[in-house]
Amino acid sequence: GIKNTFSPIAGNLHSEEWKDLKRSIINTGIVLYGKYKAEAEKIKQSQFIKGVYFDEKVEITLRESVPLINADDVWKLDANTGNCSSSGKPCLTGKGIVIAVIDTGVDYTHNDLGGCLGINCKVIGGFDFVNNDSDPMDDHYHGTHVAATAAGNGALKGVAPEARIVAYKVFPNSYSSVIIKAIERAIDPNQDGNYDDKIDIISMSLGGPGDPDDPMSKAVDNAVDAGIVATIAAG
Repeated sequence: GIKNTFSPIAGNLHSEEWKDLKRSIINTGIVLYGKYKAEAEKIKQSQFIKGVYFDEKVEITLRESVPLINADDVWKLDANTGNCSSSGKPCLTGKGIVIAVIDTGVDYTHNDLGGCLGINCKVIGGFDFVNNDSDPMDDHYHGTHVAATAAGNGALKGVAPEARIVAYKVFPNSYSSVIIKAIERAIDPNQDGNYDDKIDIISMSLGGPGDPDDPMSKAVDNAVDAGIVATIAAG
């Protein structure tokens, strides 16, 4: 039955294309060549074929994620949810907010992230808990991705483009205790026992078993009790 189904179009295919077509049928059961659209429609009519699907091109579209959650609409608002362009009050773009990215570090040399590290930069500081130094440069780039999604401001804009970043590098070769240290540092960045300088938001794009009573979860609870907003990956 399969052979009879495909024989009408086999003559239109070069030998290598026919091999590819048969391989696709065997491996996936999903077949569609753009230049053989008419033939594909015929194939769909066969009782031996469950389905034929268009092989769509998939793109990396970070620029679509911001409007997807309506962040660009929020940028038009002021703190009282009025229109900032008419109220004259500051727009909600993250200005004055500091986000601690607890991750693989941040590539602060990237133009979308300010191109520098220091109090007058977008990435105002941080700490490398892996190498125990004050240079949180990212050597994996997951943390850079997270930081840009949160607060990038350049070729692409993050959710809060005027927010600033503190980079806490806890990967690679991390342990729960290392991540807990980073959370505690976010509560008290200068470690003087006074929480007045606490970071506004903690971003933790990392996962685990999800025990609400384990030490890391308790550390997050402590941060929230101190007035920090914690955003953590789920799934």
